[in-house]
Amino acid sequence: MQNAKPNSLTSEELSHISGFSMVTVRRYMNYLIEKDFADSFIDYRTGGRPSVHYFVKEK
Repeated sequence: MQNAKPNSLTSEELSHISGFSMVTVRRYMNYLIEKDFADSFIDYRTGGRPSVHYFVKEK
């Protein structure tokens, strides 16, 4: 995760922190991306399945 943005988190990390399921976290993060409050990027350097990192957009 060397190239991940400093304030980005994966859905697994957000799920662990918030206590919500990963499905709920992904749905809500996709909603926030749609409303232009958050953004995401895919990290392909994980050595396995790529991970999606979410971060809050600065306005």
